Amino acid sequence: MEGRDDLATPGAVNGVGVELGPVFVEARTGGARPEVGEDLVVTARVEGATDVILTYDYGLGDDTVVAMTTLDGENFEATIPGAGEGELIRWKFWAQDGMGRVTRYPEFFDPDDSHEFFGVPVRKEVESATEVFEWFIKPVDFTRLNSFQEVRAGVYYLGEYYDNVRFSVRGQSSRFFDKKGYNLDFNKTQRFLWKVGEARVKDIDWLTNWTDKAKSRNFLAYQLLRDAGVPTHFAFSARVQKNGEFHYVADVVEDANDLYLERAGLNPEGALYKAEDMELRLDELGDHTVARQLTRKEEGRGDLDALVEGVNLVGEARKNYIFDHVDLPMTINTLAGLVVVMQTDMGAKNYYLYRDTTGSGEWAILPWDLDLTFGREFKNSGFFFNTELATEGHTEFLELGRGSVLVEALLGGDERTREMFFRRLRSLSDEYLATNYLSERLDEQLALLDSNGGAVSDALLDFQAWGTWLDGSPVPRPWDVNSPDAESMKEAVDRLRLEWLPARRSEIYGAVADLPEEQVGVALEIGEVDYFPVSGNQQEEFFELRNTSDVSVDASGWVVSGGVSFVIPAGTVVLPGSSVFVVRDKLAFRGRLVSPKGGEQRLVVGPFSGGLSVAGETIDLYDSGGGLVDSYTYAGTSGGFEGNGREDLDGDGLDALMEWAMGSSDLEFGSLEAPVAGEFVFRQRQDLTGYVMRVETSVDLLNWSGFGVSELGRVDLGSGVEEVRVSLPGGKAEQYVRVVLER
Repeated sequence: MEGRDDLATPGAVNGVGVELGPVFVEARTGGARPEVGEDLVVTARVEGATDVILTYDYGLGDDTVVAMTTLDGENFEATIPGAGEGELIRWKFWAQDGMGRVTRYPEFFDPDDSHEFFGVPVRKEVESATEVFEWFIKPVDFTRLNSFQEVRAGVYYLGEYYDNVRFSVRGQSSRFFDKKGYNLDFNKTQRFLWKVGEARVKDIDWLTNWTDKAKSRNFLAYQLLRDAGVPTHFAFSARVQKNGEFHYVADVVEDANDLYLERAGLNPEGALYKAEDMELRLDELGDHTVARQLTRKEEGRGDLDALVEGVNLVGEARKNYIFDHVDLPMTINTLAGLVVVMQTDMGAKNYYLYRDTTGSGEWAILPWDLDLTFGREFKNSGFFFNTELATEGHTEFLELGRGSVLVEALLGGDERTREMFFRRLRSLSDEYLATNYLSERLDEQLALLDSNGGAVSDALLDFQAWGTWLDGSPVPRPWDVNSPDAESMKEAVDRLRLEWLPARRSEIYGAVADLPEEQVGVALEIGEVDYFPVSGNQQEEFFELRNTSDVSVDASGWVVSGGVSFVIPAGTVVLPGSSVFVVRDKLAFRGRLVSPKGGEQRLVVGPFSGGLSVAGETIDLYDSGGGLVDSYTYAGTSGGFEGNGREDLDGDGLDALMEWAMGSSDLEFGSLEAPVAGEFVFRQRQDLTGYVMRVETSVDLLNWSGFGVSELGRVDLGSGVEEVRVSLPGGKAEQYVRVVLER
């Protein structure tokens, strides 16, 4: 349909509308790739059309127009003659009805945000172990692109062709490399599927890895951080073919926008800023050049200004602000993770500031730009171009001189948050540096790009195409130059594995004075449970997890189940003698009028799922390995058992809650009597306050049932306890009996 008057007009009078022309119900938009010279049969089902034509081209060339044929007036067909190996075939449709109304398909309403053609490239075998992007761009546009102009081109990936994709050169220093990185902006009509089963994204970057001879750092850093629980970008390496020929190996990294936030498990309605030269100092207020606003652009930057003012308060006022307005676990986890990957390029730049705007309102630091990691750093002599692997320092983000006020406040302005950081750093170091984790990831990367030294090596093709560099020299040299600096990918990876990793382990475990001992045998206990807030607002519910030990506890990934469900977020560290408050709603908790509440420097996590029943229930706490740490049963308004119902102090197999229900004591060994002559007798508290006791039988200890169990009588034993006698199902040579207590 040419032109349109059917756009949404929120808050304004609707347009007059349009009369529809022919309607495309379905059409071939890709699928199996044709072989070399194989004709491509294109079909379309169109309602209300008298004529349908097909426009096609080869290799982004001139259009050819053919009339489509039909036998039934609805299903149309045309044949595009076969093309050469790897050549792109594109097509679009035009349909006309008896009144002369014309519809085009794809609609291509917005040349800046929609695709114009469908397409598929002719099959070309590419010997590669990794995923392959096929890039189709006119030579003149490639020249314009490398002259820093935006251009449009096509991309084929995972069996899908994306048309009219916007390309631009990216990077600050790297934009001047011969091997450049590019930003790819996909249209609203064709979001990019980066992995089968995952949500589509709007933008990705092809990052140049020319300075990384191991071709691993971006992938490795982002992968480790994601595994550590940091909500960061996906990243992977891929081969790029340009117009059918090898172009390079790129690091593919997701771009930052609301779709990234949602995919990473964050609030897509949150605010996201990229710090480009921002220290969060008061003299930066109102300066819009220091940070780029990536979401919620229509609102201005008042939220960012408020953050700057808050972290520049002094004394207790600053600590109050940080505890109430910063997501401490997420930020602590990010900072500790960046030390593990040895980020050497985050001072006043290369980080995001994220705010859960419509949720908790909390801010967090998130990572970006991770090429200078795992031993690479920018030096005054040689810049990026040095083969020395740095291993020392970079444990508190002090080396660059200019850094974020928030980082300074967390690591230097409060001993509590500093201790949280180093406890989490120890946990992550133990998991990722002291194990085979990095070595295994590097093997995976070698298998994809270097085929473990075999004949197929995308890395070798990349070196041959783009050359290498020598210490202190950004001038590309042929890769086969007779110099030890011309490392192969495997040689560079082995240096990471055998040179950097052992030295970095020594630095972390031997030179970081505040690093605590390995976390072994620690526990938390469930403390106060507020299931009935005095305000009557159930959103203010919480329960407390107390650390009664003399060491900090990293509770990352611990699980709460029972009456409510919650996974404790990565980076949650509970200091000795302190608590973390697990809440139903963070804003409501901090708005409480009675303690605990906001303004008291409380560590708060949430929200949990479900609600704390006023009738009472059980809360269970498990560590990250699935071991039960603590269990707490509260009686609620109905009264009854209070405490750790799973304890069995006398070791008789009956936990404290069952002992209470039976009117016995967990301090005295006892057991249930065995059934006699088809009858079973047990004791039961008369007022179970919401609990029910029942008897079940089994012949195999696997399948249990209450069928055939019937009550024979009760005897009052006094003190609120009675004896219950039941008959068991007959005809069983041997059976097992159990008593079940449930709310």
